[in-house]
Amino acid sequence: MKSVFERLTQAKQLKPSKERATAVLDKFQLLPLAKAPAQVFQWEAEGKWERTDNLVGELARALAGASGDDIADQDALLPLLRAIPSAISDRRRAVFASLALCSSDGEARDFVRSADHARDKADWAGGEYAYWRVISLYPLHPGYHVQYGHCLKEQGKYLDAEINYRTAFALGDVEGDLGEHIAFVAARRNQGVGASTLARVADFWRVGAQVGPLDTPPIREDIVNAYRVLLGRGPGSSEEIASILSSSPNLRSVLNMLVSRQDFLSANRHLLAYIVETGWPK
Repeated sequence: MKSVFERLTQAKQLKPSKERATAVLDKFQLLPLAKAPAQVFQWEAEGKWERTDNLVGELARALAGASGDDIADQDALLPLLRAIPSAISDRRRAVFASLALCSSDGEARDFVRSADHARDKADWAGGEYAYWRVISLYPLHPGYHVQYGHCLKEQGKYLDAEINYRTAFALGDVEGDLGEHIAFVAARRNQGVGASTLARVADFWRVGAQVGPLDTPPIREDIVNAYRVLLGRGPGSSEEIASILSSSPNLRSVLNMLVSRQDFLSANRHLLAYIVETGWPK
């Protein structure tokens, strides 16, 4: 069975030095975690979430304990660090992991400093680039989607700002004034705010009751992936993504919308014919 490191790096198509990473994990007494027979994906499938959460904590502490003079130690752990959030099945825990791990990632912190500096100087293009680099590393971090959206908004890029604002809201940034920013950029595009959708997304994050995977509020990447799986293509435009985000409070509503489309039938006609002919699944 592949190690945690192998599974996660394979999933993200990363190619760090496995030998270097193994040596660093050993240095910080994390080698048993890297060679554990139970994989993160398996832990998630089996509901053994505490094992994943413990791994997140251990890696964050390891990065914090890495010598500032030995940048190679930190670099060797970064691919594993960045791959973990997307391997976590529960969106709430995945966001929590992103928050914890991003703050331990030296390269991400450097981009944040550059982005904040550019933002404070009203260098919106510079801030846009640097915040984009951060969310490229940690796409489930709501705070930097908000800051990225601010930089886009200040440049009049209202559509992209709205998509990132709505993504941040779907990732749990529901308690502040983000709804007002969403309303502002939507109005600039002569679009509605989708108040009922925002209210249901907020409930997902405020209510402590157990929810299923399809109750998860969608983000941009969820919509793109759903299109590719169900329709064999990406969304037709960014306007289409923004429209779905404004009207879909959860993944269930996104999937229901896509499978009801005529192009779902044409894109999957062979599969649907097979299901009809074989009675699969039985």
